[in-house]
Amino acid sequence: MVFVQYVEFDTLREIAGTSINSSYQLVGPVFAVNPRIIAFHNSTDVDLYISTNGSTNMLRIASNSFKIHDLEANKSETGDNLFPQSVGIWVKETSEGTPTMGDFWVEAIYSKPG
Repeated sequence: MVFVQYVEFDTLREIAGTSINSSYQLVGPVFAVNPRIIAFHNSTDVDLYISTNGSTNMLRIASNSFKIHDLEANKSETGDNLFPQSVGIWVKETSEGTPTMGDFWVEAIYSKPG
């Protein structure tokens, strides 16, 4: 029996750089699916911190750059590596200060049975 998986793009999440400050801001809705690939894009003029709990600095993304995390690239034989549902992406400024231009956005790809 062949199992087919279809790839889908999840809702784009974005926030204006001028809305980012020293407190964590939720970027769009929490995930209702389990992303397999997640991309962070920072077109602002400062580095930013990223969090999944809104309080802990977990990743830092340089200004005018992006990061792509393929969670399925190195999965183990025991199961899938997926981003959890009901988790949001939060963003805040670093010690470089508040962005004066640009945006921050998150793109996610998930799969579902065919």
